[in-house]
Amino acid sequence: MIVTGAVSAAHLPMYLSWLRRREAHGLERIVMTRSAEQFVSALSLRSIAGVPVVQDDWDSFSAADLHHVELGESSDIILVYPATVNYLMRVSLLAFDTPSVAAIATGSCTTVLCPSLAPRIVEHPLYLAARDRIRAVPRYRMVEPVVGESLASAAPGAVPPPLWELWPELEGMVNQP
Repeated sequence: MIVTGAVSAAHLPMYLSWLRRREAHGLERIVMTRSAEQFVSALSLRSIAGVPVVQDDWDSFSAADLHHVELGESSDIILVYPATVNYLMRVSLLAFDTPSVAAIATGSCTTVLCPSLAPRIVEHPLYLAARDRIRAVPRYRMVEPVVGESLASAAPGAVPPPLWELWPELEGMVNQP
């Protein structure tokens, strides 16, 4: 799982608790962007999920003896929850600026991206172009965001659906031959 810096990241401890109670999370590690730490701590995710949490930068990956190639090749699925516009743009442009984006670009597993978008971004031409580039890659799956409350504006935003709504589909992807 890759966690990026959107307010939706603050819900992850609750979702991970739910998964842990089901004994079905299947997570091997959590990769966090620096901006994600504004909304949720690595300590809370590590404590609740019971898996290592690694900062999404080259130094942290080296210190954890983790390689971006391994992340992209050893995972059944890479779940990006939530995926900020910045992160989606970097994925769509093959920006190798962080280990997680490099792992997604070079890996062979399915990548599921769950956008968390500020108001009016859903219709923005640059976002639509990035979304279309991502959708053009057969092993990438963009989850449609749902209407959500923006904390900074009266206009509605778009957030990932709750993780428990996505989980059956994700489990199905892992269990496919």
